[in-house]
Amino acid sequence: MIKKLALIFLFTGLLVSSCNNEQEEQKIPEGVMNKEKFTEVFTDIQLLEASMRQRFIRDEDPKLLYPIYYKQVFEKHEISEEEFKESLDYWSGQDHEMTGIYDSVIENLSLMSDPDSVNAATDSVKVDQ
Repeated sequence: MIKKLALIFLFTGLLVSSCNNEQEEQKIPEGVMNKEKFTEVFTDIQLLEASMRQRFIRDEDPKLLYPIYYKQVFEKHEISEEEFKESLDYWSGQDHEMTGIYDSVIENLSLMSDPDSVNAATDSVKVDQ
C-alpha cells in the first residue's frame, strides 16, 4: 500500500504539466484537506521520501520502514491515510492548484535547508540516519 503511495508521488509530477488558469472556484469535497494543510503534509512526505532514498543509496532496505514513517507523518498532522489519499487524488486533479502546492513545498524545503532562516528549525518526522 505504501509502495502505491510512492508511485503516486512519482506520477503526480506528470499530472501537473498542464495548467488551466481560468479554473472556477470549487468547493473542496468532504474528507479532503484544504490547500494549506495538504501543503504542510506534502512537505513532510517529500522530506520522508528524500530521507528514504538516502537509506536506499546506503544499501539499506527501507521498505519495511515506510509504513512506520508514513504513519508518523499522518499522526503528526492528525489525519488518516485515507484522508491523505483522498486529498492527493483531489489536488492532483486541480492542475493549477497542484502547481502552486509544489511551488510552496519547494519553498518550504528551501527555508528548512537555510540555516539563517527562522523556519530552519522544524518539527518534522525524524528518520533515523
